[in-house]
This record gives sequence, structure tokens and C-alpha cells, in this order.
Amino acid sequence: MGNMSAGVGRDDINTSNEKGVKKMAKYFWPAIIGILVAIVLGIFITPLISVIIGGFIAGIMCKGGIGGGAGVGFLLGVISAIPFFILAGVIATIVPFAGAIIGGLGAGLMVVTGMLGLVGGVIGGLIGGKE
Repeated sequence: MGNMSAGVGRDDINTSNEKGVKKMAKYFWPAIIGILVAIVLGIFITPLISVIIGGFIAGIMCKGGIGGGAGVGFLLGVISAIPFFILAGVIATIVPFAGAIIGGLGAGLMVVTGMLGLVGGVIGGLIGGKE
């Protein structure tokens, strides 16, 4: 009997993980499109404003309301910093000190773009509504 209840608990964990993965997948593409919008707009206008607009578009696209908009905005910030972390790893093998600096820049970028993407995402989520 004890084993059976443990099995049920395990199933619950698996289904909640699956839901989490599906939710992330739902927000992944809007976040990618938001980043692309931010990059393209960043050429023409201030990059910080372009990130807010990218988050805004991603927030509308994800159809997750305010919470979804915040999630997709934060995800946008995390994804945009990944190239910096990869670059930091590569450079750190050659020049450790330079790798640390670039890694720090990547972390700073993630925080800034994450916050700005979150702002845009929440506004976009408000407008886009929840499915």
C-alpha cells in the first residue's frame, strides 16, 4: 500500500513536469521572436527600448495573460544572454581573466534584458489576454 501511494506521488511529479515543459515550449517561440524583434529594432533605435518592444510582442503572442507575459519576458532575457556565456567559456580557456569579464557582462545583460523584457511582456500580456 505504501509503495502504491509513492507511485502516485511520482506520477503527479511527472505530470507537473510535463505541464512545465509544455508551458516553457509555449513561451519559447514567442520569446525567440521577441529577441529577433529586439535585435532588428536595436539597429534603428535604442537597444533598451527595443527589448521592451520585443517583450511586448512576445507577451501578446504567448496568450498567457500578465503571468505569461512576465514569464516570456524573463525567458527573453535569459535566452539573449546565452551567447555571452558560451563566448565567455570559449575565451576563458584562452584568457581566464577576459572570460570572467565577458561572463560578468553576460550576467549583467541577462538582468537588464530580463527586467526590460518583463516590463514589455507584462504590458503585452495585459493586452494579449489569456487563452
